[in-house]
Amino acid sequence: MNFKIIALSALSALCCISCTEKNNETYDADLNYTLLYIPEAQKVHVKLKYHPVQNDSTVLVYGNPMFGGQIDIFDGFQNAVSSAEMKVDKDNHLIIVYHQGDEAIELEYDIIDTQKEGPNVASEMFRPMIQQDYFFCHGMNLFLQPQVEREMTQSVRWQSLPNFPLLASFDPANRGDQVTIKTVEQSLMSIITGGKGFDIVEIPIGDTNNYLGFKPNGHPDVTTEKVKGYFETAYSAMCDFWQDPATRPFTLVIAPFQHTNHSMSGTALIDCFSSKYNPDTKILLTENNTHTLTHEIGHHWIGMKITLDERHQWFGEGFNDYLTYWLNTSKGFRSEQGFEEEFNKLFENYFGSEIRDTPNDSILTHFWEGGDYTWLPYWRGTIFAFCLDGLISHQSDGKQSLRDFMLTLKQKAEANGEGKPLSLETFIETLALFLPETEVNSLVHRHMIDGQPLRLDKVPLIPGCKITYENQLPHITITDPELFISHFK
Repeated sequence: MNFKIIALSALSALCCISCTEKNNETYDADLNYTLLYIPEAQKVHVKLKYHPVQNDSTVLVYGNPMFGGQIDIFDGFQNAVSSAEMKVDKDNHLIIVYHQGDEAIELEYDIIDTQKEGPNVASEMFRPMIQQDYFFCHGMNLFLQPQVEREMTQSVRWQSLPNFPLLASFDPANRGDQVTIKTVEQSLMSIITGGKGFDIVEIPIGDTNNYLGFKPNGHPDVTTEKVKGYFETAYSAMCDFWQDPATRPFTLVIAPFQHTNHSMSGTALIDCFSSKYNPDTKILLTENNTHTLTHEIGHHWIGMKITLDERHQWFGEGFNDYLTYWLNTSKGFRSEQGFEEEFNKLFENYFGSEIRDTPNDSILTHFWEGGDYTWLPYWRGTIFAFCLDGLISHQSDGKQSLRDFMLTLKQKAEANGEGKPLSLETFIETLALFLPETEVNSLVHRHMIDGQPLRLDKVPLIPGCKITYENQLPHITITDPELFISHFK
């Protein structure tokens, strides 16, 4: 899953400070954080210093309920004090600091461990874990987001570190003993973690050092070396697919999650994927688990570099899921038999769902309720991408595929500015470069926006497979495995 932090309109502004001095160090940033790790109290004490730009107020946001639907995440923000008058609006996750003049504002607060007892669902993996031998925290649950429109920077300095090395995805080469200066967005959309028995491995891919943070659970098949091999192969394949050589470090974090009943889940962040797995796992790199990993690493492109607005999760999740099948099949992480089995389960889930025909605009409000509302964008978008792959291949006599469309869409996204959502109109216009223009608009609106299911036996397919209908449900059969797999090479 992947949700970019929603930009909020500016209620106030913070100015860029030329320098701020603390403990004989000079930090050239808008916001300056000093962190103290206090494991015996299961908390991190945070000191923030900044200079305001005008004589009214600074509005800061803590947490983001869009991550896991955690409307109670503000319970972990405690003991806030400020050098200026301050109001804490818990209901709206806001901290409002009132000030006059441009004197430096100092704000301190604690982030506490709010893990719950008993079985944990996937959404609980977003909570901070602050313990003697383990630390895990999303940047959005440690730092504050100023409500401003311009890009801002922040410095991070640890005054008191835990007794184990740290891995921060916004500066993965730094173990916490150096000051980091990054943008606020990079810091918020990040993971900071580490612990005893937590391995941190540097992995060169191309000209860039990437990083793996992995905590084995003790089973002989759950090893750092095996995960490292997967990461090297999968990430290199993605860079090749997107014709996008790795120029910035990417971080993969995988750790067991206490008291969970699911095999693996996670979330994509800026230049990072953070995953949690069941601590009782005996074989980590199963076909389904590698699907989860590849899907979420894939959000480095679909969801970060190429996005539609948040209403169109059929693209962000569904198209990304189809390309996950593509990449894992091409690299042997998914067998043709596994492809058949999972796609037929997908068909059964989607075409048999009571909410199958739900219009696109009605899905997002129910996404975190669970059940079919969560999975409908995945199912619908995956099936649509599969159909477009066949249509483009058929239209071009096998000379082009969905990959050519996605690479062209990537060029549009780069011209639009990284991270800025493309419009649905741009998606349709780009698709019309590969399919008849007269058909494309109705195809997208009828099936993705209005929610009408496709009749799959009426659509040209990628080579090496066929669709039949059994009890009104489509069923895929791979008729020529070599030809089928060659499509993804």
